Amino acid sequence: MALDGGPSVVVLDDPKLVTSGGSDCHWLADGSIAFARMEEAPHQDSANLWKIGIDAKSGSALGDPTRLTKLELGQVAHVSSSRDGKRLAFLDVRREDDVYLGDLASDGSRLENTRRLTLDDRADWSTGWTRDGRSVLFTSDRQGTSDVFKQGIEDKTAEVVVSGPAGEGGAVLSPDGSQLLYESIPVGAVPGAERIMRIPVGGGAPELVAELSEVFYVRCSTMMGASCVVAQNEAGRTNFYAFDPLKGKGRRIGGTDSAIIAFSLSSDGNRIAFVDVAGIHLMRVTDGSVEAFLAKIQGFARDVAWSADGRALFVASGGPNGWRLVRAGLDGRVSLLRQTEGRRFLSFLDPSPDGKHLAFSERTIDSNVWILENF
Repeated sequence: MALDGGPSVVVLDDPKLVTSGGSDCHWLADGSIAFARMEEAPHQDSANLWKIGIDAKSGSALGDPTRLTKLELGQVAHVSSSRDGKRLAFLDVRREDDVYLGDLASDGSRLENTRRLTLDDRADWSTGWTRDGRSVLFTSDRQGTSDVFKQGIEDKTAEVVVSGPAGEGGAVLSPDGSQLLYESIPVGAVPGAERIMRIPVGGGAPELVAELSEVFYVRCSTMMGASCVVAQNEAGRTNFYAFDPLKGKGRRIGGTDSAIIAFSLSSDGNRIAFVDVAGIHLMRVTDGSVEAFLAKIQGFARDVAWSADGRALFVASGGPNGWRLVRAGLDGRVSLLRQTEGRRFLSFLDPSPDGKHLAFSERTIDSNVWILENF
């Protein structure tokens, strides 16, 4: 759009344009625009720098964009140029999420022997456990697409559980332990559309359970005969629904007035703990009634998970001094389990069914400044 007004002009319409993470679009001295664009699989988590010419009179694009960098793991961010336009400076930001594992003290007040479980340099997020508490289920893009993996707590390598051209993840066991539920986003699907799939734990073909929109994720209890819960973001709010592993979405349990950040279902299936911008709340599955969680948590809560015995919540929170992982009891007592520094934030908290271990994901972010010449 011209400074003196007039209609706007679409320069480039591309769903892979980067729209977050800093100044990813920059005017150059010659009137062209440098911008960041996400890559195709298997490097879909990378964003490179591109350039496109602009017609000074019409504001429309002059030809096709040209690529300026070739990063395989990093993302271009905070682009700027020298006054003479001969140099470009940008950040090469590299994010890595890894699954960590710790042993819980008998009262849950300490996390000991904390170690990294996944040893690759891709994105790995814990989502659940096998019923015996000996293996962690997690989502990873290490094969180029989002897939479901399983790894024993004493193992160095993981086993592929579900993979394919679609994006699969968020795997959890059904309450009776016979089925594995997971989310699948087909190639070319309408944004926000997802399929909830199931596959027998003993092996077999995947089956469709439900097709839903704006799914947050599915969580299941570990008690035989109890239900699962699915959360959906609908018209700016989040609603919780009962979810049957065989029949799909059921009755509405309750909702919030804003989109949630995370939620967890208690092991007995009776309570939901969820996080929104106002803090942590507890909802009864029977009637949808909500009460505030009273334990005082430092910083901004990011993730939450019920302890196996239902007496406490594990909470990951961020603040100016780093991220904290705590056990917050329903009695108000809070125990610090882990403290990180800087931008090593914590999420995807998953206690084992026997209450002996806690899996979680920890993200590291490394940034380097690069200068580009002769572009």
